[in-house]
Amino acid sequence: MKILLINPMASRKPPVKGRGAHFPIGLGLIAATLNEHGFSVTVLDNETECLNKYELREFISSSEYDVYGISAMAPQYSYVKGLSRMIKELKNRPIILGGPLGTYSYEAV
Repeated sequence: MKILLINPMASRKPPVKGRGAHFPIGLGLIAATLNEHGFSVTVLDNETECLNKYELREFISSSEYDVYGISAMAPQYSYVKGLSRMIKELKNRPIILGGPLGTYSYEAV
């Protein structure tokens, strides 16, 4: 099973490729655990990659993953909502939302 874990952009400032604040440790730990159990996992740190919505759409449409995981905070709600719609439109695969947004605001999502 192929899994894509996504760390969405958090900053509203103009993004600078390669200048993410830090690697998403939580997603890294999840990826390592899934790899140990035989899953094929890719982490897309879009805070570092800075893919705009067109590049992200191209990336998702040209790749094949069975499950998409998104880690997000409350200020990323609108971004994550749009990203989830895009994934459903292009791939119609399961999406798992985690991080503070998925944990504490699950009813709103």
